[in-house]
Amino acid sequence: MQYKRHGRQQKAERLELSARPDAPSEIPDGLDIDWNKRYTFAELEAQLSAMAEQYPDITELYSIGTSWQERDLWCLEITNEKIPTEEKTGIGVFANIHGGERESASSAMYTAWWLTLCSDDAYVKGLLDSYIVYVIPVINPDGYEQSFVINNRPNLRPRDANGDNIPFGDPYTDIDGDGFIATLYRGKDGILGDDPRTSGIDMNHTFDYQWNRYDIETKDGQQIGNVNWTTAGTAPATEPEIKALQQFMYTRNMAALVTLHTGIQSV
Repeated sequence: MQYKRHGRQQKAERLELSARPDAPSEIPDGLDIDWNKRYTFAELEAQLSAMAEQYPDITELYSIGTSWQERDLWCLEITNEKIPTEEKTGIGVFANIHGGERESASSAMYTAWWLTLCSDDAYVKGLLDSYIVYVIPVINPDGYEQSFVINNRPNLRPRDANGDNIPFGDPYTDIDGDGFIATLYRGKDGILGDDPRTSGIDMNHTFDYQWNRYDIETKDGQQIGNVNWTTAGTAPATEPEIKALQQFMYTRNMAALVTLHTGIQSV
């Protein structure tokens, strides 16, 4: 599918969707991933590293920044590096800005896995010759890890909600030993969950663009929707995760992106 003319590699032919492979024909050691399982953030890091090591000619793995708890925001860049960048279109695949939506991270990881493992297929070669795919599977790594303890949306900017000078002072505890942690729990001061392990910030509302917009749905003068601006933080882009993501987008020429969410199973 690929050939060189006058010493320059030409793009592979873009094939119809019907030519798309359903699954990889071969799965290298270390990349036989069970997609029915939800992996820890460290396990996702190992999977991304394995893809980058196995496919060095079409991938670059790098951190675009860090979270409050100094976890990396990893990007796996996937493309045919022999084709000049200016001849390709940038596409973003971003996921898990809400910690508990772990399936969104799985969807982004599967996208990276499928593109790399199918990269010898003629259909995928056409894609990688025409596009640069930027996969950032976890925008909120702290929230992602916290969601294995109890479900949450926000990141983990330190917050002292009850004013006792101890951020996140109320640990989540399995009080009755049944293996589950309820949303309500008794804190150190005897008050039910007045200093939970959450920032209260929904990072999906904290970008520079339209920050603090009074985005509310009403009917006949009555509120019927959520007031998003109450979780937008104190100012635009206060969170290190969002600062890193915005800077990344400012420095990449992307024509489109998908942002993956699974709270309502949507793209």
